[in-house]
Amino acid sequence: MRVLLAANASYVPPRGGATRSNLVWLESLARAGHECRVVSAELPHEKSGKSKQIRDEEIEVVPEREAGAEGVTAVRRGQIRVYAAAEPHRRTRLLNDQIERFHPDWVLVSSEDLGQVLLGEAVRRAPGRVVYLAHTPQLFPFGPASWNPNPDGTRSVQECAGVVAIGRHTADYIERQIGRRPAVIHPPVYGSPPF
Repeated sequence: MRVLLAANASYVPPRGGATRSNLVWLESLARAGHECRVVSAELPHEKSGKSKQIRDEEIEVVPEREAGAEGVTAVRRGQIRVYAAAEPHRRTRLLNDQIERFHPDWVLVSSEDLGQVLLGEAVRRAPGRVVYLAHTPQLFPFGPASWNPNPDGTRSVQECAGVVAIGRHTADYIERQIGRRPAVIHPPVYGSPPF
């Protein structure tokens, strides 16, 4: 199976709980033999601590002929290939390119997509194959916790083949707000039991 994750957060290096949770899920899929890729934001190289974090986490930066676009960095993180672009318009084009070239069976879109630009594009380009990864209610396009309510974004979430919430509380919130019952998958951020 081919899985493509789209997010407007940095995965080169990852910052925050949502990005790390998504990576744990992708690493698990990759270990099971699935081909996984990420389209993400990129931190500027001069950003304090980026180079050190990349070294500490042993992220291998590799030249990528397939990316082929100006302003796109390709990075291998274990078995996962990450394509990163700092500019949002390049990220959207990169997502379209990866959907067309990689032919993912599933496109996962993380809720860290303010304005739901990547989500809307994924729903248009890969209908029936998009799963919304619901991490942060403040970044959802709906509900009282939303910082930026967005009816178009809400429709995009409703059009997804599936919604995954990180816990029961978040799943209940989504069901109350848009009438979709998400699957609950707790990110295994602490590793595998026994602890």
